[in-house]
Amino acid sequence: MATEEHDLLHGGSLDHLQRRFPAAPRPWLDLSTGISPYPYPLPQLPPALWQRLPDAALEEAAREAAAGFMGADPMQLVFTAGSQAGISLLPGLLAGSSGALSVAIIRPTYSEHARAWRHAGARVLQVADLEAALDARAEIICLVNPNNPDARRWPQAQVLAAAHAQAARGGWLIVDEAFADFHPECSVAGCVASHPALIVLRSFGKTFGLAGLRLGALLGAPAILAAARHRQGPWPVAGPALEIARQAYTDTAWFTTARQRVLTQARGLRHLLEQAGLEIEGDVGLFVTARGAQAARTWDGLAHRGVYVRRFAEDRARLRFGLPPDQAAAQRLATALTHSIQEQTG
Repeated sequence: MATEEHDLLHGGSLDHLQRRFPAAPRPWLDLSTGISPYPYPLPQLPPALWQRLPDAALEEAAREAAAGFMGADPMQLVFTAGSQAGISLLPGLLAGSSGALSVAIIRPTYSEHARAWRHAGARVLQVADLEAALDARAEIICLVNPNNPDARRWPQAQVLAAAHAQAARGGWLIVDEAFADFHPECSVAGCVASHPALIVLRSFGKTFGLAGLRLGALLGAPAILAAARHRQGPWPVAGPALEIARQAYTDTAWFTTARQRVLTQARGLRHLLEQAGLEIEGDVGLFVTARGAQAARTWDGLAHRGVYVRRFAEDRARLRFGLPPDQAAAQRLATALTHSIQEQTG
């Protein structure tokens, strides 16, 4: 893939942008991901955690902490090396050797879901909403809730009704809740035990600002979890990641403060973007998505000023902004937006 197109797949490809815009001021302000700019403070870890393989007791303690945080049953949860690993696992778990499955994916959304299923030989149907997904009568429905990038949210009752409908026809409902930590009213992670057709994916790194740990969770029926453990093999997650997660998931004071800070900063970012003349499409706290007729030119103007935001190949009018980490970063974004838009009108 050409370097200039690489950022259209995912955010975070800052090295590609630096090569494409060598004259942009350094350091770059990278707002291209939905990862919290307020990371959980890394604890001091015993050296033995780095020296030995993670044992069952550590994994169990981290799993109980994660399940408690999500309101779920620890026996319904297995860790993965990031939620991306869970996305890649699911086609093999559900399709087996069959490539005849149909998968309805509600779009626009995170592109790795469709890529994983196409790679497995499934027939991928791109649909507009949950109702259309049910009408398509696909064996598998994939929903990202809250959605990335347009920030749509589906209420818990509607998601559970869809899970019930999928169970009645012998299908599955996959719900990617990578951005659900700050919106617990949407989450169905705690309902997996009573809905056998429901599979939930969760992410640790986005909320806790530690994406480099590569830690995620897969919640589902016992047979699904057993198959996931078998496919992953032993020790899929590093011991230090498990211990950090165990502490972070039980640190309710930190999370309460972080949630308030993120949601407050998101409101400020919305206001900043509106002041720049962009139309707000939605936000999930960790990112705000906006629209503008000249969004492609705005993206280019920001990049020339060392500000990296997310753009999308399928919708050139859409831009997604991660949270600026502080007031100085917010001011830099505001100034870059003002100059970029002035260039368009001048």
